[in-house]
Amino acid sequence: MTQNEVFILIGMCVVLLGCLYSLQKKRRAIWKRIMMKQIFNPSSITRMCSDLEKNNVAFILCALNQCHDALRFGFKQNECNRNLKLAILQYWQNKEMGQHQTSRKDSIPKSASAKISSKKTEVDHVVPQKVIVDMLLEIPFPTRQKVRAILKKFYFVCVVTKEEHQRLTNEGLRFKMPEDWDAVDPFARYKIADIEVDRSEFDR
Repeated sequence: MTQNEVFILIGMCVVLLGCLYSLQKKRRAIWKRIMMKQIFNPSSITRMCSDLEKNNVAFILCALNQCHDALRFGFKQNECNRNLKLAILQYWQNKEMGQHQTSRKDSIPKSASAKISSKKTEVDHVVPQKVIVDMLLEIPFPTRQKVRAILKKFYFVCVVTKEEHQRLTNEGLRFKMPEDWDAVDPFARYKIADIEVDRSEFDR
């Protein structure tokens, strides 16, 4: 093979790689629009999950399945997590639990300090959302029953003081559970950060 033929072959390979990259980029853009704009469109979810009975957990399960598809396609983990978090917030916390953190903040249980504080408070997820999302993603062959069981056991929200929220951050627990967490007690972070709550208020 002559030097010119080598250069021609290299040039053809570069063009082919460029075409493949462009095609992959277009496919990612199309799928991203689906994920970002249609995932919470009820009619879209109904079409994509037509075999599911339409209820709050079914919407979350559909979003979870879409998340798995997007991960296999090549989306970044944080992009998929963000959409699943939004689905859980909308269809579980807001609709299933009825604890919207702005319009229905008064319905959310408060820590002992938040009950008597006159200062600004914040809404905290007792088990951080990222931990919940990771639990759901780790379910083998997810079903509505498995999704509901995890959310009922670990998804709680609590109004805490800003100082209590800062203590969680100082302990390195703002977005994660303790390193030695037994995956049983959802209030393990609060024990370490000395946040007192009445657990009976979280019964459902």
